[in-house]
Amino acid sequence: MAITPSRIDLDALSPMSWVLEERRRQTEARGEQNHSPYKWMMVLSEEMGEIAKVIEYGHEGKLSHAEYLRELEYELIQTAAVAVAFVEAIRRNKHTASDPTCTCADCPGVTAPGQEGAAV
Repeated sequence: MAITPSRIDLDALSPMSWVLEERRRQTEARGEQNHSPYKWMMVLSEEMGEIAKVIEYGHEGKLSHAEYLRELEYELIQTAAVAVAFVEAIRRNKHTASDPTCTCADCPGVTAPGQEGAAV
């Protein structure tokens, strides 16, 4: 689980403002992200795993109720911010629903139709 930012910073923000702030932090930390849908799926899956971990820890009593709610909110906001970043990347790049077959290095096993040994 991530160490959440100061609660003082976050309590003043609406959930949507918090997502925007998290997007700002992500961009500041990593720069513009232009992954393929395959890579974005991996990033989102990791974030979903963090949500599951918080829920598991809460269920097992490893977190106080206040810690559980704080961590759960934070992981949900991070996941929402990653989903927004994914949409931003789609709008910036060639990876779109109208071009689902990609041969970039980030899309292992995906080949354009008609290529030898195309993945099924």
